Order: sequence, then C-alpha cells, then structure tokens
Amino acid sequence: MKITFPRAELKEAVAGFQKIVNGKSRSVPILGCIRFEAKDGTVTAQATDLDQYLTYTFPQAQSEDSGVFIVPLANLKDLAKGRNEESVEFACAGGKEDSIGVTNHVGEHAVQHNVPGIDPAEWPASPPKPDTRPAAGFLEAFRGMLPFVSNDETRPVLNGVCIEAGADNACTLVATDGRRLTCSRPIELPVTRRVVVPASKFLAWSG
Repeated sequence: MKITFPRAELKEAVAGFQKIVNGKSRSVPILGCIRFEAKDGTVTAQATDLDQYLTYTFPQAQSEDSGVFIVPLANLKDLAKGRNEESVEFACAGGKEDSIGVTNHVGEHAVQHNVPGIDPAEWPASPPKPDTRPAAGFLEAFRGMLPFVSNDETRPVLNGVCIEAGADNACTLVATDGRRLTCSRPIELPVTRRVVVPASKFLAWSG
C-alpha cells in the first residue's frame, strides 16, 4: 500500500490533530499516534484522546490499494514542515509488524527513512456515530463564551458552555467561572434539553 499526500493537506491535518492529542499519550502511547486508512480511493486519518474522535478526509491524497497504518504525531509534525507544493509518501505492506517507508520530497530531492510499525489492532474502537443536524451560528457563539469558562478542574461543570434549550429550538449559551457570568442572544439549535459542551481546544480552534 502506498499513499501520497500534498504537504499542504498534511499541514492542515496536523494542525487539527495537535488540538486532540494531549498528555494522555504519555501513559497510553497509542494516543500519541494518528491512524491512517485508505479505502475505496478515499484516504482518512483519525486522532483521539478517548473523549474526542477527530477524522480528517484528504481531498487530494492518492492511494494505491487499501489498508491501515499508524504513525506517531511527532513524525507527522516534522513531515509537515516545508513547501506546500511538495509531497510526502507512506508505503507499507499493511501487516502489524511492518515498518512504514516514508519518502519526503524536498525540492528536487527525495529523502527516505522508515518509521516503526504499530499494530492497528491497538487503536481504540470508535463509538457509534450519532445522528447530527446543522447548527448554524453555534461555533461563533460558543467561542464568544470561552473567555468566561472556568479553568478550575475541581468544578468540571464550569469547564464548558451550557446550552439552555428553549421553545422552538431557541437556545441560549451560558458560561461562568463562578465569579462572572455571560449569556448569548437566543440562537436556533437542534437541542431539546440542557447540555454542557466542554471547552475543548479543538472547538476553540478557528482552523
């Protein structure tokens, strides 16, 4: 199996993955990695911290054959450095003990090295995908609440933004750190009960 990525796409993906991969990877090394899958001509990559599962689809990546392999995020950060018009290739047989061949195209040169393979069976199972509906305006309103969210880990309910469901899907976002409190104007969201959305780095990211 071989996958070729435009470096510009790899940069974009790595920027998002860094918002998900966190300190848990020190005690659970697999969480410091990214899972790549090529299937039916589509290439996707997934990162998780066991609370969040981020999947990125590469619109321009090209794959030969189908398969799965896992690469440490630290390696991807290095490969994302360079000119956007350059490319990066990964090649492996797809077995759990295989090393992954990496070809980094830098200018007129092709730099090759290997990354140790990781058994894809070690990757955490993803939860069932829930039904979703459009939520226009949510992220903008949510990010406006973040300066008022508490950082006190002993009060986890305040470490997020509360959505107060109203009549006819008219919802209000509320945030407080125990000293200050703010709320948004009502916005239409497909929410029918009160829920607290954690103030994650990924949702705060404007990328």
